[in-house]
Amino acid sequence: MTEQIKDQSKNESIFRKALPLFAISLINGGISPINAVVQTIADVFSVSLSTARMVSTLPNLITMLVTMLMGNLVERKLSYKSIMLTGIILFLFGGLAPLFVNNIVLLLLLRAIFGIGMGCFGILNSLYLRVFDRSISEKMIGYGWAILSASTILMKIAAGALGAKDWHFAFLPYNIGFLSLIIFLIFFKEPEYPVSIKTERKKSSSVNWTHKLVLYVVLKALSPLFIYPVLTGMSTFIAQKGVGGAALAGLAGSI
Repeated sequence: MTEQIKDQSKNESIFRKALPLFAISLINGGISPINAVVQTIADVFSVSLSTARMVSTLPNLITMLVTMLMGNLVERKLSYKSIMLTGIILFLFGGLAPLFVNNIVLLLLLRAIFGIGMGCFGILNSLYLRVFDRSISEKMIGYGWAILSASTILMKIAAGALGAKDWHFAFLPYNIGFLSLIIFLIFFKEPEYPVSIKTERKKSSSVNWTHKLVLYVVLKALSPLFIYPVLTGMSTFIAQKGVGGAALAGLAGSI
């Protein structure tokens, strides 16, 4: 009986630690849902398709640049909590402000702000490794990716369905960020930084660049070049074929 109580207490502790991280995973795929209304935005603002596609490609570029800076910020003892909260707030502001915008330049500016917020989440996997022991950290990261995938699919479908009525409404699914904000504020506790980890990180600071690792990094870097033209062009393809609109584009993009 005592062992069962201990196991139950341990599981509850793990769940409480994981919940705020899962809340971040919930919104960590927030860029792509807007792909469903790329063609609509091009038509409404009478801009080129390449300009309209920037509502998706610009935040991705910003996210990549910000993510590279996040590791250094954490190294300088900027707390995980402050970085993640900044990310959620920018996610909400950059994600929901377009509901009230009717200018393409301002829309792209807000998408850039949104990208900064998404870039703050680039250290999420390292946070999983900090919060959990190695024995369960990989499992928790796997759960996080499952949540990310499921939420991204639902957000794409919702953005497409809502965007079919008005392109502004495609941004409504970003309200889910409020749920993440509440959960994160209630449950997140800044992880400690044991001396043993500091020492281990200093010893393993150099990267062993094997051929397989180089190939993986190159393929990882090039993959968006092949994937994003398809994702951002989905709404255009569907519109040109005359088989549907934003709702179908959102559904197709979620598959």
